[in-house]
Amino acid sequence: MTGSGRPAYRGRVQDDPTRRARQTPALTDDPPHDDEQSQALSRAARDAVRQPADPRIEKSFAHLGIVSEAAPDTPGPDASAFDQAPLLEAIATWLRSTDDLRRRLDVVTWLLAGLTVLIGLLAVVLIVRGPG
Repeated sequence: MTGSGRPAYRGRVQDDPTRRARQTPALTDDPPHDDEQSQALSRAARDAVRQPADPRIEKSFAHLGIVSEAAPDTPGPDASAFDQAPLLEAIATWLRSTDDLRRRLDVVTWLLAGLTVLIGLLAVVLIVRGPG
């Protein structure tokens, strides 16, 4: 510390109280246009929420078989319009493939365990037999 109570690296620097005020923008007193802007954004958000869903999404879901084709005059998806059969078939297919993969991994695990035991037995035989 220097004699003036400042750290040594700031011994000759003079504080200018107006310098900080010039560098930092005022955060507490926002201009009134921010209120108008936030109200406009709120109105836009409310309007966006009230808009109907994009019909292209419904068409793509129907194309994938997730929902059945609905009449074009229907305002939105009905709970009875969802067809669960394709999803259940896909889940069953995944379960069969994971079961098959599990069986294959079990076989590989047993082969590796057997190979490890065989290498261990050969090592014991070589150690007992000794060199030459």
